[in-house]
Amino acid sequence: MIREEDTAVLFYDLDHLASRIAYLRSCFPSTTLHGLAVKANPLLRILEFTLGLGSGAEAATIGEIAIALRAGYVPNQIVFDSPVKTLSDLRFAMERGVHLNCDNLEEVKRVNILLNEISTSSTFGIRINPQIGVGSILESSVAGEYSKFGVPINTQRKELENAFINYPWLTGVHLHVGSQGCAMEMLTEGVGILYDFMQEMNEKREANSEKRINIFDIGGGLPVSYSYHQEPLRMEDYVEALKARAPGLFESTGRRAQGTGLRAQGSGRRAQGAGRRAQSTGGTVEDLRRPGA
Repeated sequence: MIREEDTAVLFYDLDHLASRIAYLRSCFPSTTLHGLAVKANPLLRILEFTLGLGSGAEAATIGEIAIALRAGYVPNQIVFDSPVKTLSDLRFAMERGVHLNCDNLEEVKRVNILLNEISTSSTFGIRINPQIGVGSILESSVAGEYSKFGVPINTQRKELENAFINYPWLTGVHLHVGSQGCAMEMLTEGVGILYDFMQEMNEKREANSEKRINIFDIGGGLPVSYSYHQEPLRMEDYVEALKARAPGLFESTGRRAQGTGLRAQGSGRRAQGAGRRAQSTGGTVEDLRRPGA
């Protein structure tokens, strides 16, 4: 099993992993899908193990979708939310029926074109930047006034409203405030901003006899403690804070709660906000994998 040329060995504590997933699932309603980031554990046997624990899978590349499918995840257990999706990426995901989060309004238009060509069971959401601010680590904060990811809710609110009115197939919202360096209050208020927006849009969609937005996708996660002297935030406290700020999420169906970590791949996507533009190109997830649990 271990060869002479192997210079390192990774050990997984499967009992601990199982207990952490069980703990997470116990804190949320049973209908919640907890998508583990494939990039953090791109190993077939680990994914097969976590599938048996009732987890979902979050994929940032086509390759990660393929790994998740091979591990046995069914399409509606897989969330695809790369911030840079080519037409072939979109077609691949839609032909297999995975849930897809659009990262920008250009991508929403591309999906609408493909829906005229492809019969799909996929569901669709859009990543929205709540513009709640940045945490103590600027590099890992993705919900400031400007971010390369998602549609900014303050500066492009009208465009977001038009998307949800004009595209009835758009039935999900997705946010990713950050994790490490972000206070619980910041994470909770980011969810609350999107929750308020969803409630408002559902009133308008119902007035037009359109389907309600019924998928709420929370990316990121609570910050961890790197010190034995500092108690980590408790998931139970986070859930109670979410219930207070966005109570309807715990009363309806169609929830998704997931941990994500995004890296751009490919090219051909621009982000705008706060008077700035960014072009995402070239940095592939396959070359930027990181260990995780």
